[in-house]
Amino acid sequence: GWTALHMAAGGGRIGVARLLLAAAPGSAAARDDCGGTPLHSAAAGGHNSMMQLLLAAGARADAADVDGCTALYFAASGRVPNSVRLLLDAAPGMAAARDSDGNTPLHCAARSGNSEGVSLLLQAAPSTAWAADQDGHTPFVYLMDTLQRLYASHATAQPLLQAARCLLRTAPAVQPALDQLVQAGQDAAALYADLVCRLPLTAAEWQLIPAPCPDLARALPAVLARSTAEAGW
Repeated sequence: GWTALHMAAGGGRIGVARLLLAAAPGSAAARDDCGGTPLHSAAAGGHNSMMQLLLAAGARADAADVDGCTALYFAASGRVPNSVRLLLDAAPGMAAARDSDGNTPLHCAARSGNSEGVSLLLQAAPSTAWAADQDGHTPFVYLMDTLQRLYASHATAQPLLQAARCLLRTAPAVQPALDQLVQAGQDAAALYADLVCRLPLTAAEWQLIPAPCPDLARALPAVLARSTAEAGW
């Protein structure tokens, strides 16, 4: 079960947490039944000041629960500004960690639509950009799913589009990025140009891009500079 500090951390009760830490300084490292620490609880609640207090008291940002998740996974799954940055500053190597399902923190940020988290985690661990989890899904797949839900609810999608562009700029090859764009349907129309600007496509791959795709025109200068033959496809 949770300790009193877990509960205070999860609720963002700084005053209570200070008293508990003063009485038992080692309680910052306490574990619940799932291996979670008070830092996990604070990250799940998006309580940045609490995380700073716990880290200063000796909480380890690299401590993982029974599923292999550090506090960074919980911060990435939320959308509280600076939460991911705070934990990356404390343990930058955790950006490349994998949990028991093969997820990285980047998968979590993409799944929750945490555009700031996606950008920060990409900078910290660019090798995870196209890493697949145990289901074969990359962060880009989850980001496209989230983008489709945003469009369906008529919510603002610009921050997420920017995060998707950040991922596409790291694509090592046309595939699987192109297939994942196609699977996302018309909601991904604004992103094809970002892939085409960077990487050459075969004639068969050009045929996969749905028409109409008006945003593709902005990629034309880059394609022409690369190959006039490709521009004709």
